[in-house]
Amino acid sequence: MADKEKKDESAEATAAGAEAPAKKKSPIMTIAIVAVVMILEAVGIFAVVGMTGRGAGDAAAAGLEHEGHDDADDLVELPLVSDRFQNLQTGKTWIWNVEIVLSVKKKNEAAVTQAVQAKSAEILEGVSMIFSRAQLSQLKEPGRQTINRQIIAYINRIVGPDAEDHPRIDRILFPKFVGFEAD
Repeated sequence: MADKEKKDESAEATAAGAEAPAKKKSPIMTIAIVAVVMILEAVGIFAVVGMTGRGAGDAAAAGLEHEGHDDADDLVELPLVSDRFQNLQTGKTWIWNVEIVLSVKKKNEAAVTQAVQAKSAEILEGVSMIFSRAQLSQLKEPGRQTINRQIIAYINRIVGPDAEDHPRIDRILFPKFVGFEAD
């Protein structure tokens, strides 16, 4: 009899197990609900952003100027030197094909241009001396920190500070900086 009761219980459990998967709902309904909620959220965000603010493009189209932006602080690039320089520090002759560009603020452009043109030979000689005295490891630095620092200091000394006693040169750029052994 006990065996019969166990069989009946296992038959009921099997029938209940078969009914359990049949009672599970399809995930399509859940996916549809999530998709609808996401679409409503996107529409709501778009509506709020559209109603609350006008973009910078609308302000420019309306002829409004952006306050706080000063064109005098914009940076301009001025060519300084494009030449080949020798370095003999290692006992071998190295030739460095270099182009140097100055990055200056627009308000300093006229003064820097005038100084560079007036002292172009002196600048070329000074830059050449910096390259000839530099160690090969300094010339091969990935960031060119040493050469950059030396040239900025030299050019700032020639150009002089602005009216507020700030250096006129913001940055030195090397669009071309290639070294090769000449031997």
